[in-house]
Amino acid sequence: MASKLSLLPPAKVTHDFAEYLKKLLYTQHTLKQHNLEESNISEVFTHFLQQLSTPPIHTTILTNTLLTSRDYTIAQLQKLTKYEYSIELSPSVPECILMKSQIGNPTQIHCESTVHIVVEYKCGMAVLRGADVYAPGIMAISNVVNIGNIVSVFCDVEGKCTRGMTQIQKDKFTLVFLGNGVLKMGREIFKGEGVKKGLAIEMTEPIYKTPSLNNLMLDTIYLQNFPSMLVAESLAPKPGNVILDMCAAPGGKAIHSALKMLGKGIIIALDCKQSRVDVLQANVSNFQLNCIKTIKFDSTKSCDIKKPVLEITMDSLPPYPPESFDKILVDAPCSGLGHRPQCFMSELKSCNEYQRQFLSQAVRLLKIGGYMVYSTCSINPLENEENVAWVLGKWPEIILIDAGVIMGRNGLLGYGLDQSSVEKVRRFGPTIYNESVSNSMEDTIGFFIAKFTKL
Repeated sequence: MASKLSLLPPAKVTHDFAEYLKKLLYTQHTLKQHNLEESNISEVFTHFLQQLSTPPIHTTILTNTLLTSRDYTIAQLQKLTKYEYSIELSPSVPECILMKSQIGNPTQIHCESTVHIVVEYKCGMAVLRGADVYAPGIMAISNVVNIGNIVSVFCDVEGKCTRGMTQIQKDKFTLVFLGNGVLKMGREIFKGEGVKKGLAIEMTEPIYKTPSLNNLMLDTIYLQNFPSMLVAESLAPKPGNVILDMCAAPGGKAIHSALKMLGKGIIIALDCKQSRVDVLQANVSNFQLNCIKTIKFDSTKSCDIKKPVLEITMDSLPPYPPESFDKILVDAPCSGLGHRPQCFMSELKSCNEYQRQFLSQAVRLLKIGGYMVYSTCSINPLENEENVAWVLGKWPEIILIDAGVIMGRNGLLGYGLDQSSVEKVRRFGPTIYNESVSNSMEDTIGFFIAKFTKL
């Protein structure tokens, strides 16, 4: 018998991790800062987990304003997308287009009681953001379905399903219903050697109607979360600037910076893995931006204090001499504890010590009077406020300044920053402390931005 399902359950969190996260987020300082009592923690934490398991209301699109206008791009998007979406211009980011998803009140859809398809976690979260299902993401296909059938799609959020299974016992797996679609590939994806590729399920009835823009208008649009766009706003690139992006892949922030520079200047975009550099280079090439130089290099070794100071050109290779760059972006690897949607969390892989290696190099490479922006897609104060306090304590010549973006909330007290400093940094994402949200643009992934200058 078919059943009706709609809203996803709150993100599932293991008990030990939930207790650790509560202690991390709900300290005496943060409770006082947000006028909360200890008795409120359970309620606001549950609300936070519910938000974390749903996608943001808006899909935000970076537009190649050097090649086309935003109005023309909107007209093309209206022709190419599956459903009718509200599409509008962002009033705060000139290069941004907003597509409003049907998140708040999703239509209830029928789900067959027999499990048909199970996909792995990352694939499932991508489906909730508008993606179709591709063969590498499928873990299990029931024997009872054939190509062309309408199938119900579930996500194995705890990763317990074995690839190739046909019988799924629901009581042994934590499955989240994602919606229905048309099966394009069957069990042949499990046969032979290697991982099969290609479209396996076209999602015709997803639980949330979010834009599917896969491989559309590659030279004109780039999908990017809204707070990520505000990083370039904070960095404020100008034509002629020499900029370093230390962890650049997949390339959105470097591309956005290049658009703001009108393609005039130099952006050195580093990443340490060739596979990531390949993706970075492909995105840069799609946007036809000749001012970005992509290089495979470990940015934790990007400064050579023995090198004489020379003017940086497109041919300059790392490591670089101290004080080589006008502006530096440190979007360092992080725990990702701000990604949405997330349906399962079991541990916190805090990266604050690793992030400090990038920050140390950036401080040395920044010119006097230059600007450095530090960002993470995490709500973890150890990776955010505590790292900012560490920089300020270690280098007296580095000064925290206003992030320069009009949205977001203040940082957290209790992690080394005083009241003046927490007002300068910006936090984004799910409301952890029952904060007021001024408009739907505040409904974003969890994110953090801090901006520094060098005296």
